[in-house]
Amino acid sequence: MEKIKKTDLKSIAANGSFIQIHGIHALDIELANRMHDLIVNTRNPERPTAGDIIICCSERAIYENGHLETDISDDYSSICTEPYTPFVFEGEKNKPSFSTSGGYWLSETDIEKYEAAGQRKKLFCSWGHSGACASGAIHFEAQVNVWKLFRKDIY
Repeated sequence: MEKIKKTDLKSIAANGSFIQIHGIHALDIELANRMHDLIVNTRNPERPTAGDIIICCSERAIYENGHLETDISDDYSSICTEPYTPFVFEGEKNKPSFSTSGGYWLSETDIEKYEAAGQRKKLFCSWGHSGACASGAIHFEAQVNVWKLFRKDIY
């Protein structure tokens, strides 16, 4: 497992405001590593998992960086086609839980419609040692699976 080092957080441009305002504490590095490990350790090469990238395609549109917010169930899935950086928290049973803004949103529960398309690093964030405040999120990358979803009704 690739651990995040203090220098890694410093090297990500998205952490510039956080570092300038709050500085980096050991707690931030520990949190980034814990969230990173939760994400990486829950990837499933057989089916899309919450946190994976979904490339949403139709004949008239393509969204390269869709975010799967929740695991797919028989009656629900939640995909944000143009997400902001997703926040990640530790959920039940040591699984990551996400909070994402952006749009638009769609749902696809048929696993057969998802086609594996490799892996890619993705940017995530969590509230750092100062908590939920201005520029209080730390950003880090984690390797996730990428899936293609083609539907005629994606606009």
